[in-house]
Amino acid sequence: MIEVRCNCCNKKLAEGEFVKLNIKCPRCRAMNCYVATSPLPGGSPAGCRRQSGNGVTPTTKQE
Repeated sequence: MIEVRCNCCNKKLAEGEFVKLNIKCPRCRAMNCYVATSPLPGGSPAGCRRQSGNGVTPTTKQE
């Protein structure tokens, strides 16, 4: 499972596997958008890479 945290305030937002995820942080109201870049090892449906290198490409939009 991949842990998803807000790119602005670092609050934990979700944990799981996904292909595309758009999630709004309830704490700071930042919109966090994640897109899978490659499949997970072991045949899982999707992987992701964070800037720290665990597999999610994050983008953040302030509203």
